[in-house]
Amino acid sequence: MAKQPAVTAHGDPNVMVSPMSGFIRMHIFAEFGALAVFVLAELLFLNMGFGLWLEILLSVICTLFWVAVDFRSTLNAAMRDRNLVKFHYIKYDKWKGLKSGLYAQIPGLVIIILIWVTNRTSSNVNEWARLFYFIFYAPVSTLVGHLENLSQLFWLLPLWICPLVSSLAYYLGYNEVPFLAKIMYSNRSRNKKLR
Repeated sequence: MAKQPAVTAHGDPNVMVSPMSGFIRMHIFAEFGALAVFVLAELLFLNMGFGLWLEILLSVICTLFWVAVDFRSTLNAAMRDRNLVKFHYIKYDKWKGLKSGLYAQIPGLVIIILIWVTNRTSSNVNEWARLFYFIFYAPVSTLVGHLENLSQLFWLLPLWICPLVSSLAYYLGYNEVPFLAKIMYSNRSRNKKLR
């Protein structure tokens, strides 16, 4: 009988490892999901003439969608990481949520630097950089566009959404804090008392 190889995190096909690149990809997919929802909503309501308030409402809704998708996927990945650490497949990294959120924002930071550098010149680079900024941060871009006149620092606003959400979600998921369950079940028990 052949000798079984030692089980490693990458050698066992039954173990789903959560590498940092998987976390970064997960955050970027959440951003592109929010972009898709925002563009679809813009196309649906484009000719209705609701004005600025509808654009701000769509921005808020799509930003909440982005946060919810990113939070849920990071929470699930953190719970999976807890099991992998428990069975010694990977080492625990308490900063994994924050680091992956920051790494996922590197393209956005490069785009913002390009916008700032080319802002005073009338070049195509600035237009392309603004287009890529919109692709990465579509839900927040409407708000940033209106706040840009106050300060150029508002361009950095969406860079902090993903790291904050992912670090909170990773902490709650890894430590198995029943965040959503407490909210849902406390409301159900309150409703039962009212009946």
